[in-house]
Amino acid sequence: MLYNCLRRMIDIMSNIISMGLNKIKYKLYQAAYDPAAEKMAATTAASAAKAKADEKPKIEVKPPPAKPKDPLDQFWSSLKNTFLGFLLPAFIFFLCSTAGSIAANDAIGRHPAIRVVYFLYGTFPLFAPMVAIYYIYRYFAGSYPVWYNFLPLTTTVWTNPFLAVIMKPFVYQMDANIKYMEKKFDDSAAKYIYKG
Repeated sequence: MLYNCLRRMIDIMSNIISMGLNKIKYKLYQAAYDPAAEKMAATTAASAAKAKADEKPKIEVKPPPAKPKDPLDQFWSSLKNTFLGFLLPAFIFFLCSTAGSIAANDAIGRHPAIRVVYFLYGTFPLFAPMVAIYYIYRYFAGSYPVWYNFLPLTTTVWTNPFLAVIMKPFVYQMDANIKYMEKKFDDSAAKYIYKG
């Protein structure tokens, strides 16, 4: 009985769906083969053809031929590209390394490892402007550090000419100012270590 009831419901649903599909097909058929629609499409096509015939022919406008580049303009352009591509970064590195070198020379009385740290701190592009401003201030205040070398690390004199050339930026000569700076640093370190 349940089977018969289900079968009947399925048949009814199937008939309703079939009737709906038939109505949709009929409406689509009417819309596709409507004589008024065919007449309207023919009129539209004719008016489009007439508008196309009335349209003026387009004149193609060509840009004027490009002027040949002036050799002087090419030279300035290549110079600008070279400057921005290589010389400007090299100049910025030079300024940053100079600030680091001044900071390393200011730490002449300290251990060479500390001088390297000062050099790296002063060379780092983020801190180099602050270091440069600080030493410009000290220059005008009259306490500018003495310049010993690019990065003073050792007092060793090299006998090998090849090593002497390589180590030249790192070698400095001991003088009274360096001994004074070392003594000053040792005294201030001892003062902080042996408080009491």
